[in-house]
Amino acid sequence: MPNGAADADPYNSPALYPTLPDMPPHYILVAECDAVADEAYAFAERLREVSVPCEVVTAKGLIHAFTLFTHLIPVANEYMPDLYAAIRKA
Repeated sequence: MPNGAADADPYNSPALYPTLPDMPPHYILVAECDAVADEAYAFAERLREVSVPCEVVTAKGLIHAFTLFTHLIPVANEYMPDLYAAIRKA
């Protein structure tokens, strides 16, 4: 972690963030080939354990930050409309 950031800081890993039953619904878009994909799934499970609505979508075959590379990875565009809809809904 740069600048001496703690590995256990919840801002560095959503799976470590304390979940609260009154958190808003979550839409989690996970790149299948992301080194931290397991943390996204773990966070989603924790949200569900406290009854926070959570939709998890796995972007098959894609890498971390794929949403920034839609011009280079055309298949990434398939995931954008639902992401935008979730943002508008929030």
